Amino acid sequence: TAQRLMRRYYLVQVAKEASAIGILIGTLSAARRREMLRMLKSLCASAGRKHYVFMMGKLNAAKLANFTEVQVYVLVGSAEHSLLDAKDFYRPVVTPFELCVALSNAEWTG
Repeated sequence: TAQRLMRRYYLVQVAKEASAIGILIGTLSAARRREMLRMLKSLCASAGRKHYVFMMGKLNAAKLANFTEVQVYVLVGSAEHSLLDAKDFYRPVVTPFELCVALSNAEWTG
């Protein structure tokens, strides 16, 4: 729906402004997570952003709230969990694609 698309667009804008990014690796995440992790770390470094890597089984708001320096999280996981509705979380959670759009200064046309 249009409302969900606008929310995703807003999260991309938040990611553009973030100076510290948390990369969440789910223990049940998709194949090729090492390559994805390497690419995301490189993207963060080339954009001059601090990044932290977290390995977690099940995500919950209490776990993520412990890391106050992180301004946005990117979830490396399976396709079923990639568009996490993170309204309960302290900080936004974006997909790897959304982070790529945010940090590469590409224009997202929706």
